[in-house]
Amino acid sequence: MKVLLIYPRYSYANAGGVYPPLGLLYLAATLRERGHVVSITDMIFQEDPNIPEEKLESVDVVGISFSTPLAGRAFEVLKALKKMKKELLCVAGGPHPTVSADECLQNGFDVCVIGEGEYTFVDILDNMSEFKSLKRVSGIAIMDEGQILFTPPRPLVDNLDVLPFPARDLIDWDTYLKMDPSVNIMTSRGCPYQCLFCMPIQEKLFGKKVRRRSPANVVDEIQKISQEILVPGYVFGILEDTFTFSKAYIQTFCAEIVKRDLKINWWCHARVDNIDEEMLRAMKNAGCVHLSIGVESGSQRILDFLKKGIKVADIIRAFDICNKVEIFTHAYIIIGSPMETIKDLRLTAKLLDRIRPCSVGITRLTPMKGSYLYDYATENGLINVTSFDEWDYCSNANPLILKHLTSDDLDHYTKKMKDIIANRKRRPSFFEAIQKVLFS
Repeated sequence: MKVLLIYPRYSYANAGGVYPPLGLLYLAATLRERGHVVSITDMIFQEDPNIPEEKLESVDVVGISFSTPLAGRAFEVLKALKKMKKELLCVAGGPHPTVSADECLQNGFDVCVIGEGEYTFVDILDNMSEFKSLKRVSGIAIMDEGQILFTPPRPLVDNLDVLPFPARDLIDWDTYLKMDPSVNIMTSRGCPYQCLFCMPIQEKLFGKKVRRRSPANVVDEIQKISQEILVPGYVFGILEDTFTFSKAYIQTFCAEIVKRDLKINWWCHARVDNIDEEMLRAMKNAGCVHLSIGVESGSQRILDFLKKGIKVADIIRAFDICNKVEIFTHAYIIIGSPMETIKDLRLTAKLLDRIRPCSVGITRLTPMKGSYLYDYATENGLINVTSFDEWDYCSNANPLILKHLTSDDLDHYTKKMKDIIANRKRRPSFFEAIQKVLFS
């Protein structure tokens, strides 16, 4: 089959950073492995949804992957595709189709992939000769005689090492690296935590259990990328929040890097309740230069509402260790919880002043469709979102109706918190920190 995969992030404000569509690259590599011919239209640098009609002439299937903020754009791309080639089978995948399959099918998609997509898409290609065959494919939703039919869920891929490395040759890496020096990788899938703003979406996508690639497999990928990408100054970014979940895994991973004598620099996400000094020293010795950490709030009652499962004391302890080991840090902060007050915002500002991260990212609490927060906000009449764009937590709009805070309050404390970081002498930003390490 000839397959076109599309990432519909055109004409989009990149407030949250510019990252390649890693999920599509995994899918492309898996389809190639099965003998299919795959191309990708990555719209992240486009200003419109246009796809040249000649590009569709020999295409059998189109797959479009998107989250909720990109859903409106995905529907526009779908409309254009169907206008050019009505008989084209169009498949939706990603977070939004997983939690809102009905909406995607009603907007014209032929099939929605629910959850993990690599082998589901392979089965769709194997069974697309006639509609009734699609009913044999596990892990999808289709329209059947006007009703939405969900087929039985597909088992998750237990051994992630069987997946091929992402097909990075299908995208414009040079342009990405000029905008962001990170080459991003994933080492695991699944999350056992229950944060209000992203569960159970994550669970529906990848399950509760943390499934890990072997450390050797991950380092094989890092080594391959190191040999292929010649742009100087890049750094590896490990994306999943559960990377530091297992100390034993981290120690083995770091030992593998040291054993191969790889002179690399990398950053990762981390939780404050599962890092310690021994782990961080091993990570630093293996090239880790930076941790991005979900702080969220300095108010314990807000942390409890968000179901983070951490204490303010855990946050202080973790950042004290990072500062002692001299690993650069970025703190993620979420403001705008329904019951949040000025006092809570002051506690968060005070905590930032105490923990001294190198940089900070401040976003508004956003009720993503499919999350526990969305259910809570819907039940309490707090939804203040009128377009798909406003579901982007990086847009800093006002996605929730708040009782105790105004938009001016949120803007004021956003600036105040950023100023706390900016006014600390000799504390570099994230990118300054990376560049300092790379070129010192």
